[in-house]
Amino acid sequence: MRSDMEADRIRLRDIDAQILDLERSLSTLRAQRKVVHERLESYKYPVLTLPNEIVSEIFVHFLPIYPDPPPFFGSLSPTTLTHICRKWRDIAISTPTLWKAIKLSDTVTFEQQIQIYDYGSGGLTANLVHCHLHFWLYDNSEVFDPSNITLPCLESLTFNPLCDPVTESLNCFIVPALHTLEIPESLLDTKSIESLKSFIVKSGCSLQDVRITGARRVHKDSYRAVFPSIPNFSFPGLYIKEATDDEDSEDESNSDGDHGSE
Repeated sequence: MRSDMEADRIRLRDIDAQILDLERSLSTLRAQRKVVHERLESYKYPVLTLPNEIVSEIFVHFLPIYPDPPPFFGSLSPTTLTHICRKWRDIAISTPTLWKAIKLSDTVTFEQQIQIYDYGSGGLTANLVHCHLHFWLYDNSEVFDPSNITLPCLESLTFNPLCDPVTESLNCFIVPALHTLEIPESLLDTKSIESLKSFIVKSGCSLQDVRITGARRVHKDSYRAVFPSIPNFSFPGLYIKEATDDEDSEDESNSDGDHGSE
């Protein structure tokens, strides 16, 4: 019995000695690992030493020649460039040319829509100067969310005349530098003059050139009377006068023959 206990004590001392040797080896390996890791951290890949302007130019040549639009997602999209490293992401987001033409497919998922919104509300779009929009709705489209989109540098905002009538589409923008607006009256809701006035007050912009496209139910003289500070108003569409019991709807041109600015 005593010999067995003595053998176990000896065995325990041997195990402790082996553990101590292993811990010393691990400590040495951890120290060596730290040195190698720090050396790798200090190493700069040649491509990362290029000036940001050169990298930006390379990115632009990565995309199809404008006006052909790249997809927003996928291997040939500008979004892919933002997933390489933090430096490339910052350069891609700060290069407006990468985002001036984007093709969105009908198969964009909800998660991708959220990412598009994130990109749209960031510093990419803060420098946007000219914007042309085309809204369209599908049978299963959700209600338009009029979230505030601030574009401090936007000078011209144009809505395609064939846009679906998405209400509140104009008032979601805050554009203090805007001086040119082209919009179908159908996007100004039923109270078009009040909608336009609300938009101007909210944005604090000084519009110089306004073009109301599409069929209108508000006479152009009414617009000019309410907005005398806007020097250029044009109305290329037809004015449809509300019909009464004694008269049919008529074209604005029948009354004064003017479709352009005065």
